[in-house]
Amino acid sequence: DNWVVDELGVPPSYSINFFLPCPGTLLWLVFDFLYFTLHDQMMKELHSKGTRIEDIAAVLKRSPIHPRIVEAIKSAHALGLRILPHHDFTKSSHGCQHPSCLPNMCKGIVIERIQASLSMEDPKKTKIYLGDGLGDFCPSLKLGDGDYVMPRKDVPVWDLICKN
Repeated sequence: DNWVVDELGVPPSYSINFFLPCPGTLLWLVFDFLYFTLHDQMMKELHSKGTRIEDIAAVLKRSPIHPRIVEAIKSAHALGLRILPHHDFTKSSHGCQHPSCLPNMCKGIVIERIQASLSMEDPKKTKIYLGDGLGDFCPSLKLGDGDYVMPRKDVPVWDLICKN
């Protein structure tokens, strides 16, 4: 979030005011890679300049987020949090060819993994998928009979679903 970045005093060279290119294009691949790389590098630089978890927690306490998020971030820090893509697309593709999927993660594949683990427990469990972005279209296609996708009205995935 740019508000948090600004509050931490991140140098302007880490500005995240990008335009969003079309998913599935080469420009999207570059954007996605730079976005995650930029955040990871920014956190390393803040750490090297002495920014402590307490500094980040203080900024987060002033930000408009649920209070338990601070606890989650502290836990993640204690476990060695790094900001990395879900799938390292620089080494190999995740295999999904759907144009709405991000290069670093196909949420449809994540849904398939969840479905596989649920099928051992209770294959008839109803799944409700919440998502608004273009990257949420592929996982919505993986849902079965009796499952639901619940986007907000007039967001990218809503428009894509209505067109199909």
